[in-house]
Formats: sequence, structure tokens, C-alpha cells
Amino acid sequence: DRSPADVIGLAINAFVATTQSRVACEIGQLPERLPLAWTVCLFRFVQEGLRNGYRHAAGEGQAVRARCVDECLVVEVADRGPGFRPAEAFSMTTRLGLIGLRHRVETLGGSFNIASVQGEGTTIALTVPLSQLRDPQ
Repeated sequence: DRSPADVIGLAINAFVATTQSRVACEIGQLPERLPLAWTVCLFRFVQEGLRNGYRHAAGEGQAVRARCVDECLVVEVADRGPGFRPAEAFSMTTRLGLIGLRHRVETLGGSFNIASVQGEGTTIALTVPLSQLRDPQ
């Protein structure tokens, strides 16, 4: 029964409490509620995105942004770490974090994207049409 903003805040607060790192947060207009599957997915997306940034970018420049754009919910987790080649990450079978996130998001009807520039940082993004977020009647 939590709003998407609350769920994002919970994930960030738990991460900050564990790591003592800083995370910038920018939350725009969001739906009031999400179906349970999307609530869990959103929490895990932010949680795993922040963990990856902490592990691979030493937590440098971490930020979470969430907003509605063009009838879609868009959530991004970014860092200003060393970046990497996304295709290589998805070819590694020992690292299941990003693969699991992508699978969870796409299974629910959303899209998952990674933008990474070596030396500049990485942003993972979850995008889902608002029409997919309505509770089934």
C-alpha cells in the first residue's frame, strides 16, 4: 500500500543506512499506486542499481530519478563511475544482477536500458507505459 515515491525512498534509505554513502534523489509526478508486482520490481530495481553503483563505481555520483514522461513511468539509477560495456555484462554468466533486473522488468511489460560511457558513468533505466500499471479489474 505504499506509493512509488515511498518505495523509492525506502530503497534509498536502506542503502544509505548500510553504506553511509550519498544518493541524490529527484522524484517528479508519479502514479499514486502501483500493482504489487510493479511495487516489488521498483524496489528491487532501485536497490540493485544502487548496489551495482556502489560496488563498481565506489558510490560516486549516485542518483535516482523518477518521473512520468509521455504516458510512461521512467525510473533511472545513475553513477559517475568508470562505466563499462553493457554487451559484455550481459554475456557474463557469473553476474546475474543486471540480467535479473532486465528479466524482471521485461517480464512485467516494461523496458530496461543501460547507458554507459567509459570514464563518465552508467545509468540504468526502467520504463513502463502507465497503461501497464493499472490494477487488473
